[in-house]
Amino acid sequence: MPVLRVRTTWTGSGAVGGGLTTSYFFPATADATTAQACVDAIRDWWTSLNPGISNANAWVVQGIVAVWSAAAQEVTSEIAVASRSGTGSSTGSMLPPATQGLITWRTTQFVNGRRVQGHWFIPGPTEEESSSVGAPMSAYTSRISTAAAVLTGLTSLSMGINSRRNLQFVSPVTGSVGTKFAVLRSRRD
Repeated sequence: MPVLRVRTTWTGSGAVGGGLTTSYFFPATADATTAQACVDAIRDWWTSLNPGISNANAWVVQGIVAVWSAAAQEVTSEIAVASRSGTGSSTGSMLPPATQGLITWRTTQFVNGRRVQGHWFIPGPTEEESSSVGAPMSAYTSRISTAAAVLTGLTSLSMGINSRRNLQFVSPVTGSVGTKFAVLRSRRD
């Protein structure tokens, strides 16, 4: 089964460390139609989260989708499709740029006694999304939980986690939203 890598690049005041979010999918085939469906699924994810992202931040789901080798941890080919873009829609004051929303993608697989899981940081939360004690508001976490359920519930595209340490891909079972804002110091590609 092929693995497709989709990347979202971020620009704006909340795009810490270059602003890059990487996602993986396990489709039945690696063709342009499937690659476009993966890009569109990530566009839908970010679009549903835009109300909690400062309008000072913009994102582009790249139109170059990589066919990825888990064993070699490298790109084996690329598929060109239409990119998708959007901008946060919150007009409120943005929290400090390193302050990010967080979702943990949990799997049921364990390797060497540790759960295989992944994390996505969500740039640009605003003051309106933060409670008086600095925790994410329930509307913010609910929005992320709903979007995660849609993404993990796709039937034709199975989202995956790339375990660099174990050179394998695992499909996540659930997306768990952080009860605190995360601090993102840098992003790696």
